[in-house]
This record gives sequence, structure tokens and C-alpha cells, in this order.
Amino acid sequence: MLHYNTRLITAIALTCVTSLQMLAQEKTPRSTALSPAESLACIEIEQGFAIKFIAHEPQVIDPVDAAFDDSGRLWVVEMRDYPYPTADSPSGCVRILSDEDL
Repeated sequence: MLHYNTRLITAIALTCVTSLQMLAQEKTPRSTALSPAESLACIEIEQGFAIKFIAHEPQVIDPVDAAFDDSGRLWVVEMRDYPYPTADSPSGCVRILSDEDL
């Protein structure tokens, strides 16, 4: 069973907000995604908090939402066609990630 530190989950949420704020402040749209290491280097956190990667591409692609369940698994909603839908059927899916190292 996974147990997540509330501070860690808060830091993950803050990471998402910080990333969105950084993108909003840019004058030109980003043409390429940052690598996980580059993304982590852009984040400033308050003392006493820590940020760890729990999933990144290629484990999840184009995530739009995520939540932890009572068992500690991470449910991630992917929408690969957002914001440019195609005439074909939607290409979204839900991935369930769990820590196998425990």
C-alpha cells in the first residue's frame, strides 16, 4: 500500500500551477516541450517541500487530470488529441499507475 505525504501532493499541485504561470508569462508560445530535468529545474519551491517525479513521458502522454485513489494508485487522464481534435474517434484514455517497488 502506498502512503503519500500531503506536502508532496501539495507540491505536485503547485508544480502544475507554477508551470502554467510560467507558460502564461512567455511572449511566444513554446514550440517544444521541456525535458523532465529541464522542467524540474524551472520550479521554485518553499523550504520544507520536496518535488519528485512520479510519472512523465513516455509513461503518460498529454495528461489533463490526475488523482490518487485509496490504494495509492495514480489515475491519469490522457487526451492526446487536445486541443486539436480529429474527425476520428477521440484518442483519450485513463492510465492507472502504481508503485511496484514497495
